[in-house]
Amino acid sequence: MSIVRFDGRVGTAMDYRVWLVLVLPSVMRALLTLALACAIAALHGCAADDIGKACPQLLGDESAGTQSGARSVTQEVVAQDISFPCEQMVCIATAGRLGYCTKACRENAGCPAGFECREIQPFPPFAGEQFCAWKPCKTAADCGKKGLFCCREALGATVAEKPMFCDFANNGKCE
Repeated sequence: MSIVRFDGRVGTAMDYRVWLVLVLPSVMRALLTLALACAIAALHGCAADDIGKACPQLLGDESAGTQSGARSVTQEVVAQDISFPCEQMVCIATAGRLGYCTKACRENAGCPAGFECREIQPFPPFAGEQFCAWKPCKTAADCGKKGLFCCREALGATVAEKPMFCDFANNGKCE
């Protein structure tokens, strides 16, 4: 029995069986190895980052905008220190919150859901640099996936209309 092979030559049924037994398994192993490597890389690349994680070393027990226990105009703070518990070693405090981990960014797409890319301090050493900060919102839907984020009033706001910012939900609830 003659069979046309992939290279266009005519071969025998034995050539076809040799290909099935010897060549195909090595091709399948190579594809399986490639798929496994891609899956591992995807899992590593999609690991949750620590943006938004508490960074108490930044301000201690005081939130941005606090003076002697009384709230004042909200200040925004950014600092970098090797003692911070953050992947990028950068913490910020915005909208009257305690410090939280962040990372440098160039646009909103570089930040996770609930965050926006913006300048935090207009003066050195971080002037002109942008970081992922909790973004303003009107409802939890503005922040991302339901059950993961809430839209909360900014702490220490002194204006008539209280600004709202995204925040992590507490066990799926916004309280």
